[in-house]
Amino acid sequence: MEHIQITDAESALLGLIAEAGPVSGYRLMTLAAERHMLQWASLSPSNVYNSLKKLRSNELVLAVQDVDKRGRGPSGLHYTISGTGRTALRHQIESSLVEGREQSASFKLALAFCACIPSQRIAALLAERGTVLHERLLQVEAARAEFDADTNAPPSAALLFDYVAQSLNHEMKMAQRLALAVSKGGGLE
Repeated sequence: MEHIQITDAESALLGLIAEAGPVSGYRLMTLAAERHMLQWASLSPSNVYNSLKKLRSNELVLAVQDVDKRGRGPSGLHYTISGTGRTALRHQIESSLVEGREQSASFKLALAFCACIPSQRIAALLAERGTVLHERLLQVEAARAEFDADTNAPPSAALLFDYVAQSLNHEMKMAQRLALAVSKGGGLE
């Protein structure tokens, strides 16, 4: 099966639909607001409905008419995640747990919805993340050595190297802590 690229907003919606079951677009917005993910997951009313349309056209979600709608206005749709959608969500979570950039929405979304993956797999992915981060740190340190050898380099630029190196060190420690928490149960099961 070909991997379907999904945006952070689409990933958030797939995760929410997977958790909530049949759910309307309006309810997805309220769930995202309750979980404080509207801004960092790029969710707005127009983006939610445009993303749902794309997810539906890619057959990642299924939609049925809301036959129980009462009150004014047209009846809406209820969305459920398809098997293809579950596979795409799991793939997105797994790749973001390993490769997601530090503090990125994709990494945060992977953490938010990782309960759809077995705990042992999550712990292994987070350990792999530590390895990837370590490799990034080695690249930064090599670039820093070249920078330090350049006598024309502005001294203030060294702050950027220090910032990135400290961030990577912190992320490596967090990946280890998260992997340990998940392997000890971490509230996922």
